[in-house]
Amino acid sequence: MSSDEIDVTEFLNVDLDLRARVGLDELVAALAPAIAIHKTECEATVELAEQPQSVEDAILQFAGIVQSLPQHLRSIWDQSEMRRMNIGIQGGAQPRESHFGLSDNALSRLVSIRADLLFTVYASRSKK
Repeated sequence: MSSDEIDVTEFLNVDLDLRARVGLDELVAALAPAIAIHKTECEATVELAEQPQSVEDAILQFAGIVQSLPQHLRSIWDQSEMRRMNIGIQGGAQPRESHFGLSDNALSRLVSIRADLLFTVYASRSKK
C-alpha cells in the first residue's frame, strides 16, 4: 500500500456457502444471476454476478433468488445441510468505527429462507 492510500474498513461482498448431498449442481445453476466461484460435488460458494451496494442489498438479492426457486429446487435448498450467507468485511485503520447493519425486512427474509449468517473480517492491510 502506498503512503497516499488510506487503509479503510469496508464491505467486500457476501458469499453464499452451500452444502448438499444431492441436487447441488441443479440448485447452483438455478441461482442465476449468482455465479459459482468454487464448487465440489457436495459444496459450493456462490456470489452475485454484480457487486452489491451493501450487506442489505446482497441479502435481499439472494433471498429474492431463493424465494423464486421452483418448488423442487426449493426442496433441495430446504434439505441442504448448510445455507450460509458469509459477509466479508475488510478491516482497516479508518474510520475509527464502521457499521454494517440489516433491516428487519432483510433479517425476516434471511430467516424465511433458513439461511445462517456469518461475518468474516479480514485483518487490516496496513503494515507498521
